[in-house]
Amino acid sequence: KTLIECDAPHNVMKRAGRVEVKVGASVGSFEGQLVNRTYIVLLHVATAPQEVILKTSYGETTLNNLGSKSALEWEESGWFFDRTYSWGRPFSFYTFNEKPGRFSAGAGDCSELGCPPYSVWRHQTLAVKVRTDIRESFTVI
Repeated sequence: KTLIECDAPHNVMKRAGRVEVKVGASVGSFEGQLVNRTYIVLLHVATAPQEVILKTSYGETTLNNLGSKSALEWEESGWFFDRTYSWGRPFSFYTFNEKPGRFSAGAGDCSELGCPPYSVWRHQTLAVKVRTDIRESFTVI
């Protein structure tokens, strides 16, 4: 088991604010368990942070802004702020010619756009990637 806690203002998705995510040390063990693990924390926030800080028992580290999703996948740790908005399926499934309203934050409601019933507005996302020892807790700010 791993305890994950988040502390943020109630309106962080609409306004800027400090978000703190605490990931506890792994509790329990099993045969063949890996000692290190990669965590990817996804946060829906209104604005990109100026910096992302990783706190561990070894101290604080400022993580690198990697600039793209592909860089985030390649690097061992860092962060990327995805400014993409979409409705329904992941953004890459749409083109502007198919769904022009999906490319605007003020796109309107589903009745106007003919959205399918499963549609969900996808907000901008901060992705933070951390590789750490499972016996150690860490905090991302």
